[in-house]
Amino acid sequence: MNVRTLTVSLLALIGTGAIDATFAAQSTPLPMAKAESVGMSSQRLARIGVVFQREIDRKTMPGAVVAIARRGKLVCYEAFGKLGDDTSVTMPKDAIFAIYSMTKPLTAVGALELFEQARMMLNEPVGTYLPQLDKMVVETPSGTEPARRKPTLQDMMRHTGGVTYGRAEGTETAKRYGELTSTLSADEFLAKLGSLPLQYQPGTKWAYSLVWMSRDWRSSPSRSKGSAPICSRVSLNRWA
Repeated sequence: MNVRTLTVSLLALIGTGAIDATFAAQSTPLPMAKAESVGMSSQRLARIGVVFQREIDRKTMPGAVVAIARRGKLVCYEAFGKLGDDTSVTMPKDAIFAIYSMTKPLTAVGALELFEQARMMLNEPVGTYLPQLDKMVVETPSGTEPARRKPTLQDMMRHTGGVTYGRAEGTETAKRYGELTSTLSADEFLAKLGSLPLQYQPGTKWAYSLVWMSRDWRSSPSRSKGSAPICSRVSLNRWA
């Protein structure tokens, strides 16, 4: 399926704090349509509500809003649960959520567009595009060892590349990852990241990481292949 034909927005309230809500000027942000009219399945979309309600019943989240659109038509637009654990207010469809790490999905769109155009292959080493990350080693209890294979673009996209978020682990190396902040220039960020060891062998473990969609990809994800920076492409092609 072409990534440009399907837009899926799943906004889930997972925290426990109250969420501000406003009321939209119109009942829905897009025209509603039957799922089958845009090539989707009403029966399968119904499973989404079952999953969210199950998590609400388990108290893993107080509530959620789900919006799924294709070809400019909303085929699913539902609210579940309540605004927060400390309130009985029913979740409205137009609730406003505090959400983070949105650079990741937005930049992923640009990356997948380049993949569609055969200008960037997901199984290529990330060092093909960011040479500062071409020779990273892996941390071990006794020091470091060579990576059995180089982390790929797909590894970085799915958080299996060996890098870390830098806060929760508590190790000295993790703390050094925590120094990768927005105060660094793109070149400084990449140089510092390339000097750090990976926390595990690429492709062997999932661990949420801060780096793949942030400053490293804003600079020059595919200059060697003649492509513009991914974030620039996203800005030009998606939301210009």
